[in-house]
Amino acid sequence: MQINNPDRAGDVAGSKRSSWHQRASAYVAELQAELDGIEVRGDLSDEAARLLEKAEVQLAAARQAIDARETPRSLLSGATVDRAWANIHRAELSILKLAVEKDLTWWGTEILARTRQHLGVEDPIRNALESRVESNGRRLDGRFRDLAVRALRAANDAQDLELRGCGASGTSC
Repeated sequence: MQINNPDRAGDVAGSKRSSWHQRASAYVAELQAELDGIEVRGDLSDEAARLLEKAEVQLAAARQAIDARETPRSLLSGATVDRAWANIHRAELSILKLAVEKDLTWWGTEILARTRQHLGVEDPIRNALESRVESNGRRLDGRFRDLAVRALRAANDAQDLELRGCGASGTSC
């Protein structure tokens, strides 16, 4: 018996095809919940409203990729997976930029974990973020949000290259 329990946006469904579909769909739902919270909070500047709208578009593109019917060519190239995760990662960056101060704390541990996993020990962005977070009682705050955004982007880009089977320099892609 197959269980299918999507939310209003169609996320978190039990009928997706593979494990990457399941993980991506669940994460899209989590990010959508973050966006919904930001929207409910209201009080957005014009710039923040545009960023929120862009994140919504990126999550919609990720959903399209997740739900797309894969062809033999897309399976070989990984295009569907790349499209989904590229849009998920960019939506993440928008959400981080929009996060209120109290939400930055949990983002800090997530970003540190990813930078440690995907960026080398000599990476200057990783080292700068670690230093600032460590000197701030292991907490991320608005004073170095821009650095956290750059670190998350770098870690996500490195992860995307790893998923595509590229070397550290990306030269084999």
